[in-house]
Amino acid sequence: MEIDSKYYTPKLEEFHIGFEYEIKENNGYRKIIFDGYTPLIEKSFCGDYGDWYDSLEEDIKIGIIRVKYLDKEDVESLGWIKNHLQLDNEFILRDNQNRLWGLVIYKEGNINLINNKGYFTDVNIKNKSELNKLMEQLNITKVITKDGEG
Repeated sequence: MEIDSKYYTPKLEEFHIGFEYEIKENNGYRKIIFDGYTPLIEKSFCGDYGDWYDSLEEDIKIGIIRVKYLDKEDVESLGWIKNHLQLDNEFILRDNQNRLWGLVIYKEGNINLINNKGYFTDVNIKNKSELNKLMEQLNITKVITKDGEG
């Protein structure tokens, strides 16, 4: 179920430690980073203070969890810099191994990731957590920023 154009309802399989999502509360949405303690599929559980909580599966079913699609702010928060010579959806990054990377964001989770040795085309990265995970898998561990600090 689509919540609105900037957000989507995640699948249970997307959750991993470090996964960012939002949960609806009385006064709006609250950002949460999954830490592995909230049960995924149990109906509910009792917390340390006797409070009962629904599982993520239950929260997804009733429609109170959403995830923001990857956007410019997310990419920049991970150390990417807007490529001012290109389009508004293109970013660059130089990592700790002095590799130059390029990233182009397309709508709803499709990106092109390019480095000086080749590129991955049409990688499906729907959100910031997935991009962060991909960066870890590619060993992009320390980002060198515009001012040369990492």
